[in-house]
Amino acid sequence: MRMLRHNRPLIVLCLAAFFLLAAIFTMNAVGLYYARHVLGNAGWFTFLALAQTVGTVAIASLVPGITSRYGKRNGYLGAAVVAIVAFVLIYFVPDGNLAIAIFAWFLFGIGSGGTNALMFSMQADTVDYGEWRTGLRAEGGSYSVLSFIRKTGQGVGGWAGAALIGAFGYVGQAASQDAEAIQGIRLATGILPALLAAAAAIVMIWYNLGAAELTTIVRELHARRSEGAVSTVHGVETGRVRVKEALGDERSLLLRPRERGVLPVVTIFEREGSGASDIGPAVAKKLGVRHVPQKFSSDMVAQFGPQALVSDTAFDRWLRAVSYSGTQDSDLARALDVAEDYSIAERNRRELLGLAVDGAVIEGRNGALVLGHAVGSLHVRLTAPVRMRIERVMSKTGLSQQEAAERIATEDRVRAEMSRNLYQWDPNTDEYYDLVINTGTVTYAQVVDMIVGYYRAKYPDTEETRGTNPTPEG
Repeated sequence: MRMLRHNRPLIVLCLAAFFLLAAIFTMNAVGLYYARHVLGNAGWFTFLALAQTVGTVAIASLVPGITSRYGKRNGYLGAAVVAIVAFVLIYFVPDGNLAIAIFAWFLFGIGSGGTNALMFSMQADTVDYGEWRTGLRAEGGSYSVLSFIRKTGQGVGGWAGAALIGAFGYVGQAASQDAEAIQGIRLATGILPALLAAAAAIVMIWYNLGAAELTTIVRELHARRSEGAVSTVHGVETGRVRVKEALGDERSLLLRPRERGVLPVVTIFEREGSGASDIGPAVAKKLGVRHVPQKFSSDMVAQFGPQALVSDTAFDRWLRAVSYSGTQDSDLARALDVAEDYSIAERNRRELLGLAVDGAVIEGRNGALVLGHAVGSLHVRLTAPVRMRIERVMSKTGLSQQEAAERIATEDRVRAEMSRNLYQWDPNTDEYYDLVINTGTVTYAQVVDMIVGYYRAKYPDTEETRGTNPTPEG
C-alpha cells in the first residue's frame, strides 16, 4: 500500500487505465452485433477488425516520435481524443455504410493503440517515481496493480456493453432487431465508450510526471544507487561516502575512503569516428591511470549488428510497440522487460564503480551518468562533423564511404538506444558533460592536452598514480 499511497502518477495511470479499458471492451463486446444489425452484414466485422489493426500498427510506429516531441501525457491525451472522435463517429455511421464504419474503426485503432502504448511507457516511469519517493523499487507490485485494474476495466466494459443492449430490448438469436434495440447497439459501441474514454482523458490531466520532472528523478536515483553501491563495497553507511563541501559541481560521491585520497576519473562518450579510441589511452597515460575501453567495441557492434545487442531493428521496434499496445494482458511481459533492463544497468554500475576506484579513463559504459556525482571526475563528450567522421572510419577500417556512413549511423543509434533502455537518459545531452569537444577542428594531441589541462585546473589537488598504467579491463 505504501507503494501506491505515495505514487500519484501510478494512481492516476490506473484510474485512466480502468476507464480506457472499459471503453474499449464495451465497444468490442457489441462490435459484431453492430456489423450485423447496423451495417447489415455480420461478415463485415472482419473488415472493421482489420481497419482497427491497421490503425494500431500505424500509431505504434509513431509513438516514440510523439513521445519525444509532445511528451507522454500529451501524447496520451491526443490519442484519447482520437478514440473519442472514433466512438462518436461510430454512433453516427449511416445504416449499411461500410466505408465510413471502416474509417471509424481505423481511428479507433489509432486511439486505442496509442493510449495503450503510452500507458505502458508511463508505467515504467511510475516505477522510478515510486523508488524515488519511497526508496523501494517494486516493478512486480506496480505492474500487478495495473494488471488488476486493466482486467477490472475489461470485465466492467464487457458487462456494460451487454447490459446496455439488453436494456434497450435486444433479442438474442433474432434475425432482426427493432429500432430501439439498434439504438442500444449504437449507444454501446459509440456514446458510452466515448464517455468512458473522455473520463480516462480527464483523469490523465492530473498525471504530474513530465519529461523535466522525470529527468531530475532519474539523475537523483542514479546518484543514490551509486552511493548505495559504494557504501556496500566499503561496508560503511551511505552518508560516509558523500562529501558536503562539493565544488559547486554536484560532485559529492567518494569512490574510496577519504584517507586513500582521490584519483583522476575521466569518462569519454563519443559519436562514432570522433577519436575516442585514440584520445582515451593518451589521456590515461598523461594522468597516470588505467584506460578502460568501451564494453562493446565498434567492431563488435558492426559484427553482431544492433539486433544482437539491443534488438533495435525497425521491425523489432515496431513489434515491441505493437505487443504493448493491444488490449491483451501484456503487463507481466513488460514488467519482466523493465526488471531485466534494471538488472543489467545495476551490473554495469557495480563494474564501473570498481573500475573507477583507483582512477581511470573510461570510454562509454554510461559513465557520465553513473559517475556523474563522483568526486574527482570529469565527463567529456567528443563529436565531429559527419563528413570527417566518415573519412576517419574509412581510413581505419577500409570501408567504402557508404559502408562507413551506415556504420556511423548504426553505432550512434545503438549506443543511444542502449542508454535509453537501461538508464532512461540520452548520452548526447550536453548538460551531463564538463567538456564537449569538436575533434574536427583540432588535432588529437591538442584534444588530449585540453582534457588533461582542464582536469588539472579543475582538480589541482587530485593525486595521480605513478609508474606503469594498470592493465586495461573490459
